[in-house]
Amino acid sequence: MAETVLVTGGTGFVAGRCIVELLRRGYAVRTTLRTRAREDEVRDALSTAADPEGRLSFAVADLTSDTGWAEAVAGCEYVLHVASPLGGVATRDPRASGSSRPASSSGRPRSPKNCVRGWERPPARCPGGRCPMSPSD
Repeated sequence: MAETVLVTGGTGFVAGRCIVELLRRGYAVRTTLRTRAREDEVRDALSTAADPEGRLSFAVADLTSDTGWAEAVAGCEYVLHVASPLGGVATRDPRASGSSRPASSSGRPRSPKNCVRGWERPPARCPGGRCPMSPSD
């Protein structure tokens, strides 16, 4: 069975590119949406670039709420956190912006198989020395 990667912000441009590349590399992908109503939109956008072959799933979670994050992260070996909160007041505090929710919802400290990416620098070690999508790719 393929390893599962959670990609936050499934409707965004960066997330879409990550999802396509992960599917091409054989990973199972779960992505977050603020509402289930956008699932078909995301599937349609991805279908022109990659065939998910049953390896794409969705979770409802919003960076402005704790609801849904534990379920979204459950069973995922990796987290690519590329979502960004929209609206509100800009802040450098990750707790206030919601940017720490995917990592803190895993119920365990970050491990080599729990890579949080986006604007952060990747962890020094991942399985085999590389994260699913390393900067060298």
